[in-house]
Amino acid sequence: MSGWEEIEEQVGGAFLSLADAPTEFVGKLVDMTVKKDSRGNNALFLTIEVVSSGGKKKLLVQKFTRAFLGTLTDAFEKLKIQKAEALGKTYKWRQKQIGRGNPRWIPVEVVK
Repeated sequence: MSGWEEIEEQVGGAFLSLADAPTEFVGKLVDMTVKKDSRGNNALFLTIEVVSSGGKKKLLVQKFTRAFLGTLTDAFEKLKIQKAEALGKTYKWRQKQIGRGNPRWIPVEVVK
């Protein structure tokens, strides 16, 4: 055991690298946390549970700073999803380039 398996088990699943994430996928929003990032700025961290074709659950975590947050909140408003009801829902997520930063995955459809 490399040690990563133990961490994955404690956290609740394997992690899906953003670099390996498809441009579009279906995933359940399991956590939204505002905390300081490595630069000391407040950011929203979304944790999305993605089920692979083999049935294994993986977690994808993405950070939304002030520069990206407006695009995310606009997407939820377009879907008529309030903050209090966003968690626990499954969405279709689509990769979107926002400004000069790395792409983010934005909810484009409520699946269930």
